[in-house]
Amino acid sequence: MRNDWEEVYSADTFRNKNEYPSGEVVSFIMRNYGALGHKELIHVLDMGCGWGNNLKFLKDKGFCGVGVDISKTAVQHCKSSGYTASVCDFSKLPFSDSSFDIVFDRQAIQHNTIENIKKTLNEVKRVLKKGGVFFSIMISEADYDVDTTYITEKKAQKLLTDFKIISIDKQSRTYDNQKIKNKSLIIHVQKI
Repeated sequence: MRNDWEEVYSADTFRNKNEYPSGEVVSFIMRNYGALGHKELIHVLDMGCGWGNNLKFLKDKGFCGVGVDISKTAVQHCKSSGYTASVCDFSKLPFSDSSFDIVFDRQAIQHNTIENIKKTLNEVKRVLKKGGVFFSIMISEADYDVDTTYITEKKAQKLLTDFKIISIDKQSRTYDNQKIKNKSLIIHVQKI
């Protein structure tokens, strides 16, 4: 797939240059890990870290967060903001086996072919510690202007057979006075 994201992040606009963290990511992390002590020992990988909004949240809450993105411009911005981030193809993560307690993806890995999504999920499994969790928000229906593989619940279940599925929930939203519809899956799985 072409790198639409370099064009997005290098453009002189605010599109996708989020200042605030994803509500879904905040909710997931705090609900499951917020009460734990020694958060600096919890290693978290943000796949598709973009402008670093979720990395800022992780750092502010004391977690050890690392981001990856395909956009050099986005990663440079993250680094200049004091976050740890790398440019990489998600299907070839530059980390050792069993490096992370949590890997999350907020609508990033779906911007690949189905073959690369499968490779990426294998990489997620490889870099997760045993018992580690993968949290993902995948679009099942929308009208995006960048390359996207839409993931149905059935397709998600098939893609995630190597994980223990904790939950797959559905979310539906509209925008612009209901002219734009977006359906997504909220996925929580565990490496077994």
